[in-house]
Formats: sequence, structure tokens, C-alpha cells
Amino acid sequence: MRPSKKEIELYTSIETLLLYNWDRYLATKDNNWFIIGYDGRQTKIQSQVLTQLEADIQDEYFKEINDNDFTKKLQKWAKIDNLTTKYNYVSSLLQTMWLGFADTEMEMRLKYVDMLGKFGFIMSKINTIDGDKVELTRINQELQGVKTQIKMLQDELQQDGVQENKSLGLQLKIMTKALGFTVGLNAKELTVKEWVELGRELVTLSKKN
Repeated sequence: MRPSKKEIELYTSIETLLLYNWDRYLATKDNNWFIIGYDGRQTKIQSQVLTQLEADIQDEYFKEINDNDFTKKLQKWAKIDNLTTKYNYVSSLLQTMWLGFADTEMEMRLKYVDMLGKFGFIMSKINTIDGDKVELTRINQELQGVKTQIKMLQDELQQDGVQENKSLGLQLKIMTKALGFTVGLNAKELTVKEWVELGRELVTLSKKN
């Protein structure tokens, strides 16, 4: 009899999700930070449950604080996903077309040319074998521009994460002092919900002063 696998426990909302875990998720987009006890060193788990939980918590957080910066980050993630799909699909087309087509496969070649066109890569509908090689080489060079765009967006997200990670420590210090706490706030003890509420309390206090 096989021993049963230990059931994974999850943070299911911002009411339980620790601020530290949320900050690390924003910096890495690793949804394993929604697993209780995860510290970045364990083997990563991929599951539909985590993917759905990631979307739910993002939605809950966005509705809670109306974070425009986070919206921009979501847009970057979506663009990376679209560009990656484009890059992989076109790469696959180019690899197949590079092998060439027999005289009886010209209709198939035209279908491939049309598919390239849908992704913005134009190729002659009528050409020689050598002419196809020249155009495929050109399109492959153009495709590297898509790869560059992906890398630039990934670098921007990484930099955003580094900046957020630095600013979180500063925010904790400011919040501790402003609200008169004698003990410093700890991101590994605060939930995201509590952090948002403290932010609102600070805004209220500022208006009174």
C-alpha cells in the first residue's frame, strides 16, 4: 500500500495570505507562494487549482485597493503570454517550411504562408525553393524581435519586483512609526487584508492631522 501524499494547504484569500508571500508573488509571479509553508526553495508545483487561485486572489486584491500599478503589471504578463505564443507558433511554422514542399504540396505551402501572414510575417505566395529559403531566413530574423520584446517585458517585471521588495521594508517602517506601534510590523505576520486596512487607517489619521 502506497503512503498517501501530504495534502497541500493553501492561502485561499487576502484575509489569510501573508503580506510577505504576496510581495514575493508580485516579484516573481510564482503562484507557489500561495502554498502555506512555501519559501521558494521547494520543488515548484503546477496545478489548475493554483492557477485558478492565483486569478481569484489577484481579482480580490485589485477590487480591494484599486491598484493601477498592479493592473499595468497584469497587462505586461498578458502581453508576454501572447508574444510567447506567437514566437513558439511561428518558430514551428518556420521549422516545417524550411524542409521544403514537393510540387504536389503547393496548396499546403500556401496555407503556411497564410498562417505566417496572420501573425504579421509576409511571404511571397509564389516563389522558388531558393527564394523561400531567403524569405524564411528574413522572417526568422524578424521573429527575434519578438523574443527581444518578451525579454524586455520580463526585465521590466523583474525590476518592478525588486523595487517593490525594497519599498515594502520602507513602507513597514513608515506605517509602524505613523500608527504609533512600539514593535515593528512584520510582513511574515501581517495578512494582505490587514495591510490594506492599516493603509486605510493611516489615510484616515492623516486627514485628521
